[in-house]
Amino acid sequence: MTDAGFIYPQIIDEIRRTSDLHIVGTTSADDLQRLVQRAEHVIIAVEEKDIRAKLTDVEGRLELIKFTVEAEQQAFETTKVAKELLDWLSQRQANQTSA
Repeated sequence: MTDAGFIYPQIIDEIRRTSDLHIVGTTSADDLQRLVQRAEHVIIAVEEKDIRAKLTDVEGRLELIKFTVEAEQQAFETTKVAKELLDWLSQRQANQTSA
């Protein structure tokens, strides 16, 4: 899926790629979290404030998992967060293009 319709398509594409890499286990939750934090600072347009809010939520959830979930369960839990983020971005894009 292309990231047309987003004001910041490059960072959205990077989020999608890194989330996919985390889901298959080739990048760490820390790498994903760092990207999410960076994206929060990149996405500043009022039209995409919902994306920024979602990223803030995702970053907080990844941080919480790091400190509250047993080490052997962390990959499973952070993968769920990455999948949910991908689903949310796809749904948001679908809603934007149909509006």
